[in-house]
Amino acid sequence: MKLEFQASDVRLDVSKDVRGNFAPKVSGAKNGSVLVEIARSELESMLLAFAQAAAAEQGAKVESTVLTLTAIGDRAVQASVKVKAKKSFIPATVNVRGRMDVDDKLSATFSAIACTGDGMIGTVVAGVLAAKLQPFNGKTLPLAGQYLQNVLLQSLKVDVGDPLRIAATFGSA
Repeated sequence: MKLEFQASDVRLDVSKDVRGNFAPKVSGAKNGSVLVEIARSELESMLLAFAQAAAAEQGAKVESTVLTLTAIGDRAVQASVKVKAKKSFIPATVNVRGRMDVDDKLSATFSAIACTGDGMIGTVVAGVLAAKLQPFNGKTLPLAGQYLQNVLLQSLKVDVGDPLRIAATFGSA
């Protein structure tokens, strides 16, 4: 993963994080940019590890995951993941999809999260997984946390190629 952060006239404050540790917080910045690049293979490895851990709890083994990303404008991404697994000798395929939109305050809202399965076992597994994912539908999470609360997004561009690139410019609130 690659992370680049640039800003001018940066003002920092120090506050305590949720664990009580001192942490820097950007209280202002005139002009700035951030670039995050993640190789598709890194994303797929993370998804595979997550899926394998979740499947192991159910006594299943994940064989593969395939990630598909589609940009929807500059600030939204549609994602779908196809997971192939086996429990004993019975194969199951589960498809998970959802959307993420980023707002001016660098918060991500998740929507349209859905799960479907192929075949009888895949359909049962998808139903269980859908129930676990449902609480995330409509949930908004701050991407910058408390560290960039006073920074407003000016532009954001998501490129779903390989690597996935997220480029943003920002300034003070």
